[in-house]
Amino acid sequence: MHIHILICVEWFLFWCIQHCSVIRVITLIFLYFNPDLYFDRGFYNAALCYKHGSFGYPQDSTKAFELYLRSAELGKASAMKGVAYAYLNGDGVGRNLKKAKHYMELAAMSGDWSARHYLGDSEREKGNFERATKHYMISAGKSLLCIVLSQ
Repeated sequence: MHIHILICVEWFLFWCIQHCSVIRVITLIFLYFNPDLYFDRGFYNAALCYKHGSFGYPQDSTKAFELYLRSAELGKASAMKGVAYAYLNGDGVGRNLKKAKHYMELAAMSGDWSARHYLGDSEREKGNFERATKHYMISAGKSLLCIVLSQ
């Protein structure tokens, strides 16, 4: 039984290497072995590929938005920020500032420090300096933590 599965996986990888880009092979392997862990990442990575037209994917803002949204629904903070920027710029979807703010707040509450910094900028532009300072302080703490952990 195990030998049969191994042969199938080898043939699958051989076919993928011949017919797919490297990123697609890696994504397929992740989804095959850990579908529940990598769906949000898989959708997010595919969204990035469609947004920028990279790794053999055509550039398609609408498809990128749909994938960002699916990843955001699964809890990926970076995808929530991607949805917010799409609504903010009207990229692949109609421009909607209220939804943009909502998704940026979700991203910030989910731990994305750059989304938190964006909210600080937004409050500063409105003249709410006290709220802006709170956002900046939270953002600075999270970004410093990321720097320390990455070293």
